[in-house]
Amino acid sequence: MGLQVRAGLALLLASAGLVVGCNLSGPTALSSGRLAYNEVIQATEMEQLLLNLVRLRYVEPPVFLQIGGVTAQYELKGIMGLSADVPNRQSAAGTVFKPKLEASYAEKPTVSLSPLQGANFAESFYAPIDPRTLLYLGYSGWSLERILMLCVRHLNDLPNQPALRPGSKRTVKDFRRAAHLCGLLQARGQLLVAADLTADKADASGKATVETKFLLSGEGPELAELRELLGLDPGLEVVPLTAQMRSAAPKGLAVGTRSLMRVLSMLARGVEVPAEDRDVVYADVRGDGETFGFQEAIRDMWRIRSDAISGPGPLVEIDYRGHTFWIDDADEETKATFVLLHQLYGIQTGHLAPNLPLITLSAGG
Repeated sequence: MGLQVRAGLALLLASAGLVVGCNLSGPTALSSGRLAYNEVIQATEMEQLLLNLVRLRYVEPPVFLQIGGVTAQYELKGIMGLSADVPNRQSAAGTVFKPKLEASYAEKPTVSLSPLQGANFAESFYAPIDPRTLLYLGYSGWSLERILMLCVRHLNDLPNQPALRPGSKRTVKDFRRAAHLCGLLQARGQLLVAADLTADKADASGKATVETKFLLSGEGPELAELRELLGLDPGLEVVPLTAQMRSAAPKGLAVGTRSLMRVLSMLARGVEVPAEDRDVVYADVRGDGETFGFQEAIRDMWRIRSDAISGPGPLVEIDYRGHTFWIDDADEETKATFVLLHQLYGIQTGHLAPNLPLITLSAGG
């Protein structure tokens, strides 16, 4: 009888161990759940961005849904028990112990989505990008060449867009060359992006303004060529950056930035459209009637494909109008531009407060 009791107690302790194990799985559930949600949010953010680029290519309005919140409830339940069938004195059978163990697990996520809209949205998408944003991107390690090609409309009188009038002296090729030289000299340490907090020049809110500048140093044909392209004095070393339409040469650099929507619209022209859909998208036509594709301005740094998926596969893909549009995972230049665009989108829209939820998705586990 003592042996049977000890066996029953052993079963009880084993059951208790299982239930305790379930209770200790909370941190494990949090770890795996957090990473899973993180991966899904990243994937859907990339898909939404690619989808809206394709929509713009097809001259359709983009729609951005902001994740207002993700709430996940984890529920663990455990029931443990032990029963015994005790025979009467006339029975030869011994006591039979019956352990009882029940465990259940449930995950109940709720995701709130809201559209980006309203005055703050319009300001973030349609107002020129603050030049300080370009400074932050430069500080974070991005090449000036990529930043300038993506976010800037002009540097002094160098245009980063197709000329509207034929015979213009300055062209996109000149801008591309200047942007390339900026990136090259930045990598060599001959061009630094600097900022000064100027307390005696406060903005309307009373905050100290940030004055940005290029610091040029050293010698060489590339540096001389850059100064010439930008119309700067040959020996100029400190180049103040100003946000104005007119050229600041020869003592400064006027930087005209694009809006986020303009950046998206420009990159949308790099979406390769299947032959059967070319009549339903815009063709880029300049003043003399000749076609000028924005692809020429960004051809080395951007390509969204619509052909059959090949190679290592896509970084991201979406299906639209019966076609698959994708970014090649082996295309490092396009991937870098896409990541920069995603960061720029996050900077421009990150301060926006979510609107009232349009969609609330709830799923019980």
